[in-house]
Amino acid sequence: MLTSFAPVGLALPQRPDLYHLAQFGRGGRVAWQPPSEIILSTAQARRELRALLDCPRTRSNTLAALSAMDGWGIFSNHHLALMTGNTANLREASKALSTLLRLGILDLGAPHLLNPRQSPVRFFRRRMGGPLGRLASVMTEAEDKVVRGAAASWNAPSGHDRHDLLAVEFVLRAAEYHRDIMHVAGERHTKARLLQSPPSTGSSKWNHRGDGILTRDDGVRFVVELTASRTEKLQQKIERWCRWLEANPVQHTGVVVLWVCAPDPVRGAGMSAAAMRTMLTNAFRSHPSRSKGKPIGRMAVVQWNDWFPAARETSDDFEDMTVWMMGAMRQWHQVSLAKMSWPTDPIESSLLPVMGHGPCWLSASLG
Repeated sequence: MLTSFAPVGLALPQRPDLYHLAQFGRGGRVAWQPPSEIILSTAQARRELRALLDCPRTRSNTLAALSAMDGWGIFSNHHLALMTGNTANLREASKALSTLLRLGILDLGAPHLLNPRQSPVRFFRRRMGGPLGRLASVMTEAEDKVVRGAAASWNAPSGHDRHDLLAVEFVLRAAEYHRDIMHVAGERHTKARLLQSPPSTGSSKWNHRGDGILTRDDGVRFVVELTASRTEKLQQKIERWCRWLEANPVQHTGVVVLWVCAPDPVRGAGMSAAAMRTMLTNAFRSHPSRSKGKPIGRMAVVQWNDWFPAARETSDDFEDMTVWMMGAMRQWHQVSLAKMSWPTDPIESSLLPVMGHGPCWLSASLG
């Protein structure tokens, strides 16, 4: 039986279920509140942001919210509570969130057709027309690293609300119950060129990225790729990951790609694990197993409801991290990721970047 590492009151059974409870409108959209006019001067807004960062009661919330905004693109009040361990983020009483909204740094949203101010579930994203670029100059170098890691620019929300929120939820759930997960990062920090060894910080032909990353204590890095439907772009992304895996052997990178299929639970439509296996089989034919960085054995498939069969519930398959993977004889079979190993060197926790958008039981103190 797995035990949750989440703080009291924030474990999976106590949180709203973003997948099974049909939180999203047509096209997976969130109901975003129209932005209000900002009447503060830039100088006054800078002083207010600096005050949040200087106050012991609001510092960690502010850094985590800015890091979640940049690292994931979108997050919920429950996600932020998991990142900080502070249940004040579940309520409007969070001074950090209310101030970031008033300053025009964040947008406020809620499940489709609900009033964001009255909904128990609130969503947040970067306000693209806001003054973030002008206000962020008050952050210190250390604060900027907690928020953005090594990135020099600010990330933009993708606009795929359901997809991005489920990616955050999936990664946090895995970290919540599996003690061998020692680090997580959002899609901003899951660029293929950054996963090379050594990372490529300049120009690179590898410009694609995953939706999140789970780093295990033995050095294996599970790149999470969440998909809800079968598209031409998905097949292209599969091909790009196959080429990347061929060029970057697991010994040097520790990378295994985990494809998570999240079809609509109400209509039952969308990408299934069976359909994903078919797409991967077709891609593998172009990437023979004799390749040193063979993608076979480094790509796995799971369907959301195989691990989470009902709202706020987990399965035995989740406990073992059971997935579909193609074996040496090119046959698909179910294996336990929790019991599998790859020839890669362990990672020292001190070498992992400290960012504020991971769960509080893994992150260094932001206070």
